[in-house]
Amino acid sequence: MPLKGDQPSCNQRLYNEVSKEIKIVSPQQVEEILSVTCEFMTKVIKDGGMETIMLPNFGKFKVKEKQLQYLADKNVTPKLI
Repeated sequence: MPLKGDQPSCNQRLYNEVSKEIKIVSPQQVEEILSVTCEFMTKVIKDGGMETIMLPNFGKFKVKEKQLQYLADKNVTPKLI
């Protein structure tokens, strides 16, 4: 999805670069893989009570402590998309 003229979006550039580096998958497949990974992380964090999760070769992901404290102070249930 271009932003200006023929300039691809940041995400599209990422998909293209990863696809070229791997030489096995298309940019669309890279996009789908990253989308599924993000959906998985969201579900695990939400279902696990906002705990840190570790994805091998990706790193650790967690909700910021300040965000958790803010939600606790406001008595708000976190809504993850």
